[in-house]
Amino acid sequence: MKLKTRLLKLIDATLGLLLCRVIGYWRHRSGAPEIAPTPAPASIERILVIRPGGMGDMLMLLPVLRQIKHLWPDCELAIICERRNLDVLALFDLDHTAYAYDAHPVQLWKALRSTRFDLCIDTEQFHNFSAVMGIASGAPVRVGYKLNPMRISLYTHLVSYDVDGYELDQFRRLLSAVDVDPGSGSLHGALLGNPDTTRAMPDPKLIAIALSSMNRYKQWPFENTFTLIHTLGQRGYTVVLLGGADHTLPEAELSQITSLPHVRNRIGTCTLAQTAEALTHASVFVGCDSGLMHLSAALARPIVALFGPSDPRKWHSPDKSSICLRLGLPCSPCSVFGYQKLCRDVPCMRSISAETVADAIGKLLPSSSSTNTPSS
Repeated sequence: MKLKTRLLKLIDATLGLLLCRVIGYWRHRSGAPEIAPTPAPASIERILVIRPGGMGDMLMLLPVLRQIKHLWPDCELAIICERRNLDVLALFDLDHTAYAYDAHPVQLWKALRSTRFDLCIDTEQFHNFSAVMGIASGAPVRVGYKLNPMRISLYTHLVSYDVDGYELDQFRRLLSAVDVDPGSGSLHGALLGNPDTTRAMPDPKLIAIALSSMNRYKQWPFENTFTLIHTLGQRGYTVVLLGGADHTLPEAELSQITSLPHVRNRIGTCTLAQTAEALTHASVFVGCDSGLMHLSAALARPIVALFGPSDPRKWHSPDKSSICLRLGLPCSPCSVFGYQKLCRDVPCMRSISAETVADAIGKLLPSSSSTNTPSS
């Protein structure tokens, strides 16, 4: 997955950049419309939303997709995303058509050329190919961020992007370009109402943990993770380990953790729907800034979130049942658009102690289990 992601970024930075410049120049020289009148709501029948990126980005977008269907209930909604996010959309009770650009590019191209879209909303912040997709859609109204100067000629409506602002609010801003009130609110509870993910009652003795990550800069050190899980076992709690197959810890470390009698290992063994179901059983989710943290927020689960290189102002859903832990070192947050400062030992994550996390868990656990709550 890392190699594929790097390859896609390289192609975007070379071929994608070239296409943006060529298409923008050609449209200018040919006299193609550079602006478009804001469409009347009743005239919008087909809407295309473009969302490259990971699971967290797609989950953050879900409230905006719901708002689009509320504003235009009869519209045909098409979504372009990465293949890994098809399962995220499947969790959401939403009438739509999804295209995975990294799995079926030919099918996507045919769909773009054969469908007359009225409105294209590009939620990608910086990369180039999403703007090219917007042009290929033929939509007369194309909304995008005024951030990457190489692609702004491909949009008819530009929206400012706050690199420090809550990501869901940035997505909502795109709707304001077509005279729609963007609204407010967080990701908290966005998936509630789906009967497949809300039927379980939380177990007051069950803690869900997902502290491994594909991004080593976001990963909590093994020693801290083991200490926390061991402490929870001493206090009478059961721990379920969650994560995708690409989040698996080194074999020796995973064996050491799973040898503890109170640990259930479900890393790499669950579908996303099964993972969502497991989260609804847990009283607290503990994890780094990741897709599963956002999924827990969308399911309204209490969360202890560990932030290091990424910015909690952008990625942490504000809610009283969610605790954000970070050290606030002078060099953090350093992550911007998936890139971060090179770092040898990642002190912003390493220095968050197991005792601090255990104390935060105790603050979120149901009062009925307070006598067994881990403490620092």
